[in-house]
Amino acid sequence: MAFKFSIKKLLIALTVCIVGVIEKLLNIKVYRVIVSRIGHLALNNDLFFKRVNAGDLDRHYKFILVGPSESDSHLIANKTLYQVIKKEAIKNQKIIFIYSSIIYKLLNASSAKIKESGIDIELKMHSNEVEFSLYDRVLYLSERDKRKGWDYLKSINIPNNKKIVCVFARDPVYLDSQDIFRDWDWSYHNYRNADIDTYVPTIKYLINLGYFVFRIGSIASKRVNYKNKYFLDYPFCDFQSDFMDIFLIDISEFLIGTTSGITDVATVFHTPFLGVNYAPFTESPLGRNDRFIQKKMIDEFGNVVKYVDALKLGTDDVYIANSYYKRTKLKYMDNTEEEILEATVEMELFIKGKYKENKEDKMLFNQYFLNFWKSNTRAKVKTRPCTSWLKKNIDLYVERT
Repeated sequence: MAFKFSIKKLLIALTVCIVGVIEKLLNIKVYRVIVSRIGHLALNNDLFFKRVNAGDLDRHYKFILVGPSESDSHLIANKTLYQVIKKEAIKNQKIIFIYSSIIYKLLNASSAKIKESGIDIELKMHSNEVEFSLYDRVLYLSERDKRKGWDYLKSINIPNNKKIVCVFARDPVYLDSQDIFRDWDWSYHNYRNADIDTYVPTIKYLINLGYFVFRIGSIASKRVNYKNKYFLDYPFCDFQSDFMDIFLIDISEFLIGTTSGITDVATVFHTPFLGVNYAPFTESPLGRNDRFIQKKMIDEFGNVVKYVDALKLGTDDVYIANSYYKRTKLKYMDNTEEEILEATVEMELFIKGKYKENKEDKMLFNQYFLNFWKSNTRAKVKTRPCTSWLKKNIDLYVERT
């Protein structure tokens, strides 16, 4: 046992030395591809490509990306998205892409020691990066893949000219079902969950406008309490796959959903996103054509608390619901069916170019940005809340004297 442990320590030491030599002597940065959760697989890698293409990273460096072999599918949140990322890396002249599970696992095991040596191998991003709304799209499904997807939809009687909208509500079952996360307690993320049945009036509205609606997600805890020939509860369909998870978001007119990894795919594919039940309260969507409404915050007595007042309580633990609630006694209240529907009506008009802002609307947004947005240290991206939401809830964002 001691011998095996020594071999592991030796391999880690060698890995640290090799990474140091590659970076310091060869001017090549080594990064490991984040693959285990779909949001990080999408956003972190897309942001890296955007920054490389824009010359925002050190121009004197080339880069090595290391990812696992696709045969190690249990490590990869979505194989189709991983393949798209791999293709982009291979064609980029500044990037060398290595896909080897052995090297990848060695980097994982050595990451702490590599960091101690002063080298960071993580593809970092924060939750408010502006590049997603500024830079052109980088990641694409191939035309061949898109034809394959449309051919399948046609085979289940969804015509190629049918406009599609996807809806999503996070629940805890996905992370709880993954073997790689089996020993983790993910309950601190439960504040992002929502009840999919509160979307039913919105689904009906979209169908009446002529859309075909998919409820997306690779796995879900319950079926939607609604049936219609123009609606598919996709997680319970026998054709659910990594490929269709990505394809459906790529072809959607827009996506309606909560904060979650799968909705981050819309950001990198530039699919317009309407965030509903958005939380934590300090965050906003990242895309240039996104809109959102937020979960309200209530205290231990059920009183609604202003976001500007919640900011004063500190936000260091805002992503860790258990810790945040214990400290502040604040928790989230889901959006109503009516709020989700009203936001969808506005978003649909906006996507069609039919939503017009008046002078009062612009003054309202100025109030929002001059008060809450500037007070929120996490805010960078000027994503707009829905006008209908802001009109009714501006007092949550503004400190009245």
